[in-house]
Amino acid sequence: MMKHSPITTSGNNTGPTIFSEIENHDIAIIADAIRERFPTFDWRRNDHREMTDKEVAAIFFIKTDIAEICGNDLEAIREFMSDLEYIFDEEFGE
Repeated sequence: MMKHSPITTSGNNTGPTIFSEIENHDIAIIADAIRERFPTFDWRRNDHREMTDKEVAAIFFIKTDIAEICGNDLEAIREFMSDLEYIFDEEFGE
């Protein structure tokens, strides 16, 4: 069995930065693949601001999770989204 040493950052400020850079690189690759998969979708917000790679990846992962939860049934997905919209309105609405 291989013994792994814990990663420490004491005295070394590059540890978290390196992981963050790797994470951002991976997210960028995922976001690019998603943009290529849906080339006709406008990946901008209503204010025409381009979505970040993290936003694009999050939308896709959330979509995939919701579809799986709902058994890929379009009517169940619509009902789930309606429930989710209600919850967001209750929590963040005026």
